[in-house]
Amino acid sequence: MSIDWESINASLPFEKNEDEYEQRKALWDGIDVNGNGFLSLAEISKGIRDVIGVDELFDCTPAINRAFHYSKNRTEGGEQGFDYIEFREFRLFLQTLRMFFEFYQAFDSIDEGDDRKINKEEFANSKDAIERWVGVIEDMDAEFDSIDVNEGGEILFSEFVEWAMAKDLNIEVEEFANSKDAIERWVGVIEDMDAEFDSIDVNEGGEILFSEFVEWAMAKDLNIEVEEYEEE
Repeated sequence: MSIDWESINASLPFEKNEDEYEQRKALWDGIDVNGNGFLSLAEISKGIRDVIGVDELFDCTPAINRAFHYSKNRTEGGEQGFDYIEFREFRLFLQTLRMFFEFYQAFDSIDEGDDRKINKEEFANSKDAIERWVGVIEDMDAEFDSIDVNEGGEILFSEFVEWAMAKDLNIEVEEFANSKDAIERWVGVIEDMDAEFDSIDVNEGGEILFSEFVEWAMAKDLNIEVEEYEEE
């Protein structure tokens, strides 16, 4: 299945700026039809179908579940406890849903049996793709065993997520060149965008990982002034 990443990104406004705050508030109000200020997993799932309206996201139940459970207990003092998401947690939910949805696309591409589990053979068969995402893996069997935490002989999505987060996995090709104007506002004139991209892409995977971007940004003394909008 070909993923329209532009549509996915546009549907999940998690950035900390005024425009995306307003989009996020509108989504929340559309999903929280009871107006009680909190959302259950069932309400979130229904909202992804009816309000956000992206079928690929709605069909990706493992990513929704994982993002919900990751986000729902991240703030203290909530009136509804840890079984619901409040608005102050909604931005994190959208952000992690985007991330876990991407992880699931990677997971699903390895899962040849479509049983939501990856065995050693499937993992080994995807060596080229996996190395494009995370870099060279010397011993695929040992890597598999390190992911298979419960030692069940298969990698579950929850185990894959933990590994992917630790590895800073990124399967989407970011449009670095298309952001030239913004990047030059942050760091000054860049004469050769391809060469600059390659200098950031330290592991030569053809994509800039967040960890690589951070190192580059620190070296460039990058400063992006973003006004903070409280999630109230």
